[in-house]
Parts: sequence; C-alpha cells; structure tokens
Amino acid sequence: MTTATAPAPVEAAASAAPLTEREQLIAAAREWGYFTGSIKTRRDLWRGRRMLDVGMGAGPHSISFIEGGAVSYVGVDPFVGTTHVRDFRNQKDPTHPGYHAFPFTTDDIMRIYPNVHLYSNFLEDAADQVRQHKVDIAILAAVTEHLQHPAEVIRSIWEVLDRRGLLWISHCNYYSWSGHHRLPRSVERWDTAKDEQNKHVDWQHLEPTHPDYVNKNFNRVRVEDLRVLIAKYFEIVEWKVVVHALPRLTPEIRNRWKQYSLEELLGQNFYITARRRDLPLDIDLSDRQFHHPSADYLAYRDYSEEPIEPYELCNSVYFSRVDEICSHTDNNSAGLRVFARLKPGDKIVLRKFTYEVEASVAEIVQPVGGQLRIKISKPVAPELIEGNHDQWTIEF
Repeated sequence: MTTATAPAPVEAAASAAPLTEREQLIAAAREWGYFTGSIKTRRDLWRGRRMLDVGMGAGPHSISFIEGGAVSYVGVDPFVGTTHVRDFRNQKDPTHPGYHAFPFTTDDIMRIYPNVHLYSNFLEDAADQVRQHKVDIAILAAVTEHLQHPAEVIRSIWEVLDRRGLLWISHCNYYSWSGHHRLPRSVERWDTAKDEQNKHVDWQHLEPTHPDYVNKNFNRVRVEDLRVLIAKYFEIVEWKVVVHALPRLTPEIRNRWKQYSLEELLGQNFYITARRRDLPLDIDLSDRQFHHPSADYLAYRDYSEEPIEPYELCNSVYFSRVDEICSHTDNNSAGLRVFARLKPGDKIVLRKFTYEVEASVAEIVQPVGGQLRIKISKPVAPELIEGNHDQWTIEF
C-alpha cells in the first residue's frame, strides 16, 4: 500500500511591489477627498483641455484633473505652498482637522506632474505667468461668491485665455434661501428645533442687521451685475439656474424683498458657460457694486409683478438611454412639470455646456409605478452622452 505524498506547501505570495511616488500622491489625494465632487464628474468640461483653475486652494485638486484627462493644469490661489490644505475627510469625521499640511508639497506635485503649474497669488497679479501656458478653459468652481474684486478677476481671465477659450463658473448666490452659507443648507435639512438654524432661514440674511450681510469671506454680488460683467468679456452660451425653496417664498416674503428678482431669491446655484470675445463690449462698470453693495443699491427696483412660472420649470434632466429622458430631482423634479406640458410632435432643445441637441418628442411614457419620461424620435449619438448623460436642460 502506497502512502499518498502530502502536497508541497504553497509558498507565500510575493509581496506587492511598493507604490511609486506618483501612486502614493494619487492615493493621498484620493484619501483626502480630492477625487470626489461634482466638478470632478464633469469631464465634458475639461477632459482634453489646457485648464486654468482659479481659487482652487492649495493644489491637490490638480491631481484628479490631470489623472482624469486634462492636458495641463494651471492653478492660482494665495494658499498654494502653505499648510492650509483642505482635508475633506473632516466633513464626515471631525477627528480629522479641516485644514492641515498635505503629505506632499506644492513642489512635489509639480515635480511629479510637469504639466501642473501652481501659483501662490491672486490671478490679477499672476496674469503674466499664467498667460505663458496658453490655457483654453478657465474654471471658477464655487469661487465667484468669495471674490472681493470680481471685475478684476473676470477681466484677467479674459486676458490670459486663448482666443475663443471657454469660461465655466459655478456661482453660489447670496440672495437665495441658503445663501447665508450656514446651517441649514437646504429646506430639507432644516431642523426647526434648533434656534441657531431658525435665525437664518427664509431670507432673513438679507436684512442689513444679519451677521452675514457684512461677512468679508463672501460677497453679495447681484445676479444682474454678475451677468453684465461676464457678458462684457464673454459671450454667454449657457446660464443654468438651480431653483431652491420655491414653496417657502410666500407673498409676504416676496413683497418684503420685491427689490430682488425671482432669479436672485430662488436661484441657489448658477452654472455659467461662456466663450471669450475677441474684444470686450463697451460696457461701463464703474457704477456697479460687486462686493458688498450698499443697502440702498438698486433698492428702487420692483420685481413684485414678475411671473413665477418660468422658475417652476427650471429643470434638470438626464438621458436614461440614447432615446429616453428622465427628470432629476432639482427644483422638486421640475423636469416632470415640463414633461406634463409636452405632447408627441413637440420640438425641444436639450442644452448642456457647449452641447445643444434638437429633438422631437415621440412619446410621453408613464411606467407602472414609475415617473413620467420622454421618448425622442431620433436617438442621440452614444458618444455624446457617454460619461455626460446627466444635468441637461430642456428648452421648449
């Protein structure tokens, strides 16, 4: 009788190769939260472009943009080169400091990525340095509301951008329901049992006595002034308004703040795409108050008769398939209200960033137990919506 031979012991797997310096940098940026956020998902904006990022903090944002497909990255912010670096882990785990030294220095980032150029400065003072990199898109992501000199910054972007270059802005509007930048940040998250939150809700921050009215970290630029400023130097391609807290705008509150447009009172965020003009328009900005307008600035305006209907229809929709459109939940699923007004044969335009799609409604679909959706008669090209299927707007 033969005895079975025991199998040879399995040798331990070879240890994984140590991470390269670049891999360590990517891992640190990912751990700190620099690969998340809505702007990082908008590759339709910046993939394949030479980008300028204004007011982006100390520098780690550059890593996710380059790894995501930007050709080159120029970042300008006074905090570049400092240890005042945002640690986004703090949002979920307060044991992490909100700001502290990043494991890699600014010089480390630029050495590992030769196509990243970071400047510790204000853009208006670094224009000559930025211009040498020939950027073709400038991004201000939640920055315009912090600028003390918006006119100088927008003019400087016009000066450094390539001819016909693009400008993209996400603007957090002070005059909206949550423009105070305090808790609650939305109606849905309002804890009515907390007196501290109750001090800020329902547009109380528009009172000159409110502490945020003179907050130096934020400006109170009027929406009309922002539009005119941008239009002086850029042709506006898209002006998308994200409406918030519409049901909270009672007739009494509307009458109290009738000097503000509905766009200001209801527009929580604005997403703006614009293309550089060859020459600025001849618009005089000298009387505009862009930072902290005085309490009587434009107070003679009366928007009380302005119709609210257009703001009930400010929508965001997405392609669920190349021939089907569904509604996002923005503005209480305003896309559904648009769908309810459409009928087969209606012509619509779908717009996002520099993209525009003309379509014809083929069918209004009501799935059992589901929400309305729209079938269009001609499917869009799959490559148009690949990685770019959401946050479109229907115009009709």
